[in-house]
Amino acid sequence: MANFGAAIEQLINYDRMHDWIVEYLSKLGTIVVPMPFTTYTYIANPANVEHVLKTNFANYPKGETYHSYMEALLGEGIFNVDGELWRKQRKTASFEFASKNLRDFSTRVFREYSLKLSSILSHASFHNQVVDMQELFMRMTLDSICKVGFGVEIGTLAPNLPDNCFAKAFDTANIIVTLCFIDPLWKIKKFLNVGSEALLDMSIKIIDDFTYSVIYKGKQKWKKLERMIITRLHNYLLTAFLL
Repeated sequence: MANFGAAIEQLINYDRMHDWIVEYLSKLGTIVVPMPFTTYTYIANPANVEHVLKTNFANYPKGETYHSYMEALLGEGIFNVDGELWRKQRKTASFEFASKNLRDFSTRVFREYSLKLSSILSHASFHNQVVDMQELFMRMTLDSICKVGFGVEIGTLAPNLPDNCFAKAFDTANIIVTLCFIDPLWKIKKFLNVGSEALLDMSIKIIDDFTYSVIYKGKQKWKKLERMIITRLHNYLLTAFLL
């Protein structure tokens, strides 16, 4: 009964999940929540967080249960795998982020979008408008990541804040996969492709389409740059030869 009681309590507090967890963590630091088919541990104690995420990281794999919950959204990415798959992706990522060129470029991009965000907030303040800071930070993060990762400007942080299907689909998918942690019927819904799982499929399709379009634009941009460099080099060599 205690297990189902914990599940019911989480469902009741789902819309205020972070506040609900903080209420417990502020008193206990670390809490263990038994669920019908698994157990969740929430940690706020700094020493325990370091123990799990750094000192003894290898002893705390994500595991098959977590992987099954997040697979639809995260696939076989670094945030959803363990062992050799994780190590390979971690090694690749560490090389990329250690690059001075990437750090310098990222700094310029983040500064550029910080100024755009500041301009939007200043305009809203001047006109006494209410803004959703979470949405603005989401737009800033999305624009920044696409610019740094693919060299593509998608413009969701434009002054008119254009509608962005990807952001809505990502939020929807994130909510649904998180609900899997406390919804014992999610696998049945997935098998029948009904309810939240049907909505998840539609959201993932939007995310995939957007992601592939950004990758395609990035590749086209680099191909264009490559052709331009080759043309200029060809013209330079031809000029040098003629002279």
